Amino acid sequence: MSPCSLRPRKPFVGLALFALAGIALAERWPQPAWFVICGTGAVGALLLIWRNTWICRVFTGAVFFALHSLRQQGGEIDFARTLESGSQTAVATGVVWSEPESFVGGRGEKHARFELKLRTLHAGAEDVCAGALCLVRWSGLAPKYGDVVSLKGAARPLAGLRNPGEFDNAAWLRRHGVNFEIATRNESDCEIVGKGEGSPIQVFAIAARAWVKERLEIGLADAPNETALIESMVLGMRGETPAEMKAMFQKTGTLHLFAVSGLNVAMLAAIAWYLLKPLRFSRAGAFFVIMPLLIAYAIATGLGASCVRATVMAGFFLAAPIAGRPAVPLNSIAAAALAILAWETNELFSPGFQLSFVLVLMIMLLAEPISRRVERIAKPDDFIPVELWTASQKTRMTLWKILSQATGVTIAAWLGSLFFMAGYFHLISPVAIVANSIAVPLAFFVLALGLMSLIVSFLSVPLLTVVNCANWACAKLLLLVVAFFARVPGGHIYVEYPRIGPTPLCEITALDVGQGAAIHLRAGRGDWMFDCGHLRDYERTVLPYLRSRGVNRLDGLILSHGDSSHIGGAIPLITDFSPMWIADTPFMDRSSSRRDLHVEIAARKSGRRIFKRGDEVALSPSAKLRVLYPPPEILRNSSDDKALVCSVEAEGLRVLLMSDAGFFTEQWLLANEPDLHADVLIMGWHDKDFSGTPDFLSKVQPRAVVCSEPPFGTTPDKFAVWSTALEQKGVRVFPQQQCGAVQIELRAAGEVSVAPVVR
Repeated sequence: MSPCSLRPRKPFVGLALFALAGIALAERWPQPAWFVICGTGAVGALLLIWRNTWICRVFTGAVFFALHSLRQQGGEIDFARTLESGSQTAVATGVVWSEPESFVGGRGEKHARFELKLRTLHAGAEDVCAGALCLVRWSGLAPKYGDVVSLKGAARPLAGLRNPGEFDNAAWLRRHGVNFEIATRNESDCEIVGKGEGSPIQVFAIAARAWVKERLEIGLADAPNETALIESMVLGMRGETPAEMKAMFQKTGTLHLFAVSGLNVAMLAAIAWYLLKPLRFSRAGAFFVIMPLLIAYAIATGLGASCVRATVMAGFFLAAPIAGRPAVPLNSIAAAALAILAWETNELFSPGFQLSFVLVLMIMLLAEPISRRVERIAKPDDFIPVELWTASQKTRMTLWKILSQATGVTIAAWLGSLFFMAGYFHLISPVAIVANSIAVPLAFFVLALGLMSLIVSFLSVPLLTVVNCANWACAKLLLLVVAFFARVPGGHIYVEYPRIGPTPLCEITALDVGQGAAIHLRAGRGDWMFDCGHLRDYERTVLPYLRSRGVNRLDGLILSHGDSSHIGGAIPLITDFSPMWIADTPFMDRSSSRRDLHVEIAARKSGRRIFKRGDEVALSPSAKLRVLYPPPEILRNSSDDKALVCSVEAEGLRVLLMSDAGFFTEQWLLANEPDLHADVLIMGWHDKDFSGTPDFLSKVQPRAVVCSEPPFGTTPDKFAVWSTALEQKGVRVFPQQQCGAVQIELRAAGEVSVAPVVR
């Protein structure tokens, strides 16, 4: 179909395509303000002279090119670039522009994070960035949305991606206009100097959400999981939802039920339409009732991006009868996209925006053909007229038609989300087709009963309790359904991006988990972990990394010693990845993390191995892991002196895994291991002793050294002297506090590749 043939009934389609092209070009080649203004003005002048459809489309593309180019420029962006050379002391005042997220520090001190709309910012020699947004790390009791605050702290760049697979929060914030952060140190640096300066709409939204939340919880005090699910589905509140529950919904492809999105808006519009239909409302008249309801719902749920997108799309669909013409879905979608992108061009790069519009398009294109094919399965003989069908045949076909339509929508939506789920979540969930067929109707009842709770709350508290209990039953049933499908064998599988080029003999990824260690080994088709980091690092770093690598089960887990920063995340890792065996040392220590782990291993009856010097594990036909230390007779008090030291070897190439070994272990290896040479050395730091001594490094002769974050109290000067001495000998040093995770590949013909994530 040519663009010209779309013009009579779908004028917004061509405009939307050129708008997308303009934004994409501006993202790749942004231009100065003077250039985009002059260029857009020139195209606009041509449009006034020749009123041509194609010139109109080009003008639309030029306008969106200009909008996106201008949104990539500004004083706050220039200021953020200056911070890349080092943080600056900043004094700022502004308005709290997002709901603060409170948390407790390691010593029990209170902190908060929120976005601040700056009024003044003094950094260096002048005031900059007034009116911009920045992220604030607040010390002390959290302020409220709309408070005016004054603070002093370090202005610095947003913390970027440090490990593969992690969520890139810095990129997400930049897309939303936040380009740097200010971190405070003490409570005395933070002060609330005013109140009530936020957006009235947002203030109303926060108050409305709190009021709705209170009503939904009445009578459900002893059902936290079901209550959290109801609040998530009605209000989009995910903060109190257990991580295990979110994981179940993600595995079954029903995570969209947690977000207030197109499904919720469509359900609410359908409920409103069925209530208005008996009152003989016309479609045009219904618009003036349903749209205010949808807008109020969007405000009450916090104006989330997905809900706003769905509300805008619904508005264009519902507004068509007002113009005296039927809604053309493709045209309405294109108009909604134009409106959303005009408000914020960065929405084009949001996974939610992409998924929303692709899903709607796929449903429009595929749902009807699929449902027709499914409908034919139960249809009586084509040669029998409908008038001659029996009552049972008519009933069966009516029910089957409803089922076939639902099946068509579900399969079309699953196909539309397939590449997005694999691309963003590294997950393919075949069971989602069946799971959604059951979960979505249950979600409809949860939302309907949630709305009913709000209505009856004005009438009777006992009646409200009854409705909430009914909603609890629906939520409980939904959880049971999702839990069942999450356990279906083969119902979901994690996948990795396709690899281009030859596969290495062995891959080793040393994740950046502070002073701990979490090292992934891959050889052939096998995956192993050498340590797994602290418990706090598991959900944030280790789990998303392994999922991004398409790991569904580990072949083995090797635990070097009992330090919680090395094995604290072992229990959830065992739960999620069910390693075929778990290797440990024979020595006991005072580690509570290790005792808890041994109890868990015994309860699960998991295979446990005891590693000691001389043991070997075949990782693949061309790679093996060899245990160099400790010997069974070693007697030491410190757990760091009893930590495993292993060598990964592949066709003459070696990587030495030293864990937190110190002076004693290094001297023992010098005296007892004849060949310590390694191409890459991955090391931590002994808690109380020296690590990486000159004699030991001279014996190993590594090409590269990957070292975790030095222990607390190590001065930068001391570390700089140590690393400089190595670099002067031609050894590349990769300190993980600077370069993040490090990926090592051992290839054929003696080639070794060492690449940091942060360059």
